[in-house]
Parts: sequence; structure tokens; C-alpha cells
Amino acid sequence: MNNHVVKCEQCGLEYSRDFDSDIKEHRNQHKCWQAAQTMHGTMRTYDKRETEKQLIRRGLDNFSGDWRLLVVLYTNLMRIYFESSVSLHGYSRYKKHPKFEQFAAMLLNQDAWKAQCSKYSPLVYEELVKKFGVLPGIGEEDVYWRGEGVQYDVNSGRLVYVNLE
Repeated sequence: MNNHVVKCEQCGLEYSRDFDSDIKEHRNQHKCWQAAQTMHGTMRTYDKRETEKQLIRRGLDNFSGDWRLLVVLYTNLMRIYFESSVSLHGYSRYKKHPKFEQFAAMLLNQDAWKAQCSKYSPLVYEELVKKFGVLPGIGEEDVYWRGEGVQYDVNSGRLVYVNLE
């Protein structure tokens, strides 16, 4: 057995073709990814999200131009964080995850996002709020929706579902 590890180009999961349990896990993960994509739109892999995020950040760092372009850049950045948030749950809780528009409104409710989006012009933040609104639901300076009964375990780097009863 050579333990041949592959990475799914679509869902991004790395698994071994030599283990039936890995193949089954990929099949389940892939189905959840497809369902999440059907419900929430494009779900890029981690690598693709990180590449896109770096391009956006470079664009923001070197920005000089019309503030409306910043609205597009920040909307795209929020979309990347949205996809990361959905994937953080292993795509399994995609039905409970807020839609992108709600997620964006939750980010815009944070002081950090307001300050960042207003850095070049207050019109940027105002336009984003017109488009998405503001909602509670994501902790200050966090970029993931956790949902009720979800905690982040710093030791494992994974979400842990706790019983609320």
C-alpha cells in the first residue's frame, strides 16, 4: 500500500485513495460541499480563497481610485470570509448558516469593519450598509459565524458543538 494522498480539485479535501474510510469521508464531504454550493453559491477551496484574499489585500494596500471600486473589493473580501465560515463547519451545517447578505451585515456590525471600510472614504461603509444593512451575530473582530451551541477549540483548531441543555 503506497498511501497515495490526493486533493479534490473541487471541494479541496485531501484524502488517501488507499483507505476505504478516506474515500467514504471524501464522498460525504463532497456531497455536503455540493449542497452548500447549491444553497449558497460558489464555494472555493481554501487555497483559492487565500489566493484571492491576498490579491484583494494588495489591491486595498495600493488603492488609488474611485471609492466604488472599494465597495466591490470589500464585498468580495466578505464573500471569501463567508465561504470560509461555511467551510469551517465542514459544510455539514450549511442549512443553518446565514445567507451571504446576512453574513455581510453581521461583519458590517463590527467596529473593526466599519473602521477598515471607512479608511479611504466614509462613502464605502455607507454604501455597503445600504446594500447589506447591519445585524448582530458575529463577535467583534471575528470573521466566522459560530451559531448557537458552537465553540472554537483552540487546541484542535476545530469547532466543537456543545449541548445547550
